[in-house]
This record gives sequence, structure tokens and C-alpha cells, in this order.
Amino acid sequence: TSWQIRKVIAHKEETLQWSHLRGHVLNLIVGLMCGSAALTIEGMWPSMAVHFFTRFAQGFLGAFLFFFSFFLSIELFQARSFQQRIALTMSTMSLHCAEV
Repeated sequence: TSWQIRKVIAHKEETLQWSHLRGHVLNLIVGLMCGSAALTIEGMWPSMAVHFFTRFAQGFLGAFLFFFSFFLSIELFQARSFQQRIALTMSTMSLHCAEV
């Protein structure tokens, strides 16, 4: 993730390629699948220890999901456009709603 942040801040703008978008979408899909697996494990073995570890894993995975959705919003829309501002605002709002 720090490599991605450094890439956004330090590097000059590159042309958008399908591989960039595909990588972010695949990361989102893998993160959602891991979160779903954690929920399934939590439902199958309802103990305090399992609940603690699955919630910890879901919080950790949730952070990566928000990072990659934020990066996808940056790369998907034209720089400094209204659509990009709206996408970044919605990503930020969803992060704050999920924290509550």
C-alpha cells in the first residue's frame, strides 16, 4: 500500500491501462472473498476467540478494500474532474460510515 501511495504522489501521470484497473478490481474481489470467508467461519463456529480473530481480520481486510477502492477512483476518472471528486468523496464517506 505504501508503494501505491508513493506511486500516486511521486510519479508522473501515466496513461491509463486495463492492467491497472484490472489489478485494483481483482484486489477488491479477493478482499471481499476473504471477508466473506471470515463471516462464514464466524457463523459456523460461534465462539469468542473465533469472533475476535475474524473481526480483526475483517477490519484489516476492510482497510485494504478502502485503499484499493480509493486508488481505483483516482485511476478510473480523469484527473481533477468532477467525476473523480465525487468518486473520492463517496469513497471517503463510505469509509467514515464503515468506521461508525
